[in-house]
Amino acid sequence: MLIIGCSREFVERCREGAAKMGAIVRTSEPTTVEAMAGTCKPLALVLTEASYQSASATYDGLAERVQSKLVTVAGEDIARDALEALVVDAVAHVRRMRSSIPPR
Repeated sequence: MLIIGCSREFVERCREGAAKMGAIVRTSEPTTVEAMAGTCKPLALVLTEASYQSASATYDGLAERVQSKLVTVAGEDIARDALEALVVDAVAHVRRMRSSIPPR
């Protein structure tokens, strides 16, 4: 998972949900997200709705190119259980999707 432009505290909360799925969490600032996502091919791109709105076409295209699920949250103050559910769902969804794509 790639957490984009969020606080250290929010990243740690995401890490808790990701750990339940055995997913690795990395962070990026919006200015370096293209390079980071291209390198690590994250299962999910996680960012706030405000960040997403500032460059929605860029994030949509990036998620498609690296076969990631785009996860937006209203704010970093999202309830722990709700965040965990989003993270678990995203990781499971992308793993299923990637496992159904035939190798090139």
